[in-house]
Amino acid sequence: MKLRLPIVLSFLCLLLPAAFAADATPQAAASDPAAKKKVIEKGMTGDEIAGLFGRPAEIKPMKQDDPTVQAEQWIYRRKLKETTASSAAAPNSTPSFSMSDANNAAYQVHVPTTQYRIQRTTVYQLTALLMVNGRLEAAKQWTEQTEAYD
Repeated sequence: MKLRLPIVLSFLCLLLPAAFAADATPQAAASDPAAKKKVIEKGMTGDEIAGLFGRPAEIKPMKQDDPTVQAEQWIYRRKLKETTASSAAAPNSTPSFSMSDANNAAYQVHVPTTQYRIQRTTVYQLTALLMVNGRLEAAKQWTEQTEAYD
């Protein structure tokens, strides 16, 4: 079977860029530190953690029996979800108008009304890091939910 040179060259021109791109992608991802996932590990320093995630929202010093040990709890708080909903409060009766009959007896007409209020629900992800002498010893993560009414 005889192949023609222009057909073979055009076929190679299509394949070569894809082959170089596939070969270059793993090396680029391995050498690029931004492509790595942000992960904390036991033994990391406070500066390394702050470089990845910023300063914590709160730092709580912890009491120790040993004066050579300095322990702190770093708290990070991240908003995961916020929702608003309208909920009905207790129904009210609002006087809307007054009238009188032929005997001049006064009547007041009450119209039932419902008052609504806005409920705001926010879900936070909290991360607590136990830092002992400037290094990470343990971590814990949980969610909290707050509700407020306007």
